[in-house]
Amino acid sequence: MEVAARITSIGCCTSANPVTGVLLGTLAAGEVLTVRQLGGLVLVLAGVVLGRPVARKVRAARAVSPVR
Repeated sequence: MEVAARITSIGCCTSANPVTGVLLGTLAAGEVLTVRQLGGLVLVLAGVVLGRPVARKVRAARAVSPVR
């Protein structure tokens, strides 16, 4: 896997960390999930989903024409 594709994949996974924190806080610590937080979770997850095709395109482009 090329560096650019790895960076994109890592960025997508890193963006999901706040989602994990909010959900764990809600489930394990009994915190209240507000509408604003729920909206933020939806936006973060949408960004992760929209970012995934970019990672695939970068990998495909590198496979077709490798840089030497």
